[in-house]
Amino acid sequence: INLDNFKMINDSLGHQIGDVMMIEIVNNLRDFIKAPDSIGRIGGDEFLVIIEGAKTEIEIETYVKKMSAIINKPFYYKEKDYRMTASFGISRYPKDSVTASELMQQVDIALFRAKSHGKNQMEFFDEKMQITLENQLNIERKLSSAIENKELYIEFQPQYKLPSGELRGFEVLARWCNPIIGQVSPTSFIPMAESNGLIVSIGKWIMKEAC
Repeated sequence: INLDNFKMINDSLGHQIGDVMMIEIVNNLRDFIKAPDSIGRIGGDEFLVIIEGAKTEIEIETYVKKMSAIINKPFYYKEKDYRMTASFGISRYPKDSVTASELMQQVDIALFRAKSHGKNQMEFFDEKMQITLENQLNIERKLSSAIENKELYIEFQPQYKLPSGELRGFEVLARWCNPIIGQVSPTSFIPMAESNGLIVSIGKWIMKEAC
């Protein structure tokens, strides 16, 4: 479980109030999660829940939805109520793996997918997720050296006034062609560059190249 946007709570209300809110959420979850099931904090705003016994996918979804409703209960502070949501990544033993380390890795991958879908979501791990993530990491590694290797280039798209048809200027479009993976869509590499900070150096390169 990862609490969504918990940093905003800490930043707006302060870490002390954030801690009180987190303790209240965990205490509410502990009232719901009964032995042999268990919950533990694994760092920051992330928690691990172990559900024992054979459960169908529908049973797990119902279980997670109940936890989600508990986390979403209002937290009152200074006559205002604050509500928290959470994202859930799920892996299953022995369906997905028989080792603890692999199950944890799979949970992280499923959680990453859940958060990428807009948070307040749950995702079951499947092998396609791992392949997709590995492909993304491969692209990200290559993107970091794309400027240096002169793989990026720009295209100029003309813009016209209507209805006269007079040329009013050009839109500058970034393009990337890697010698190994070929042409990479801007819809793939631009969001990636924005998330890892590369967009700053790419933006500077585009301005210089275009001018």
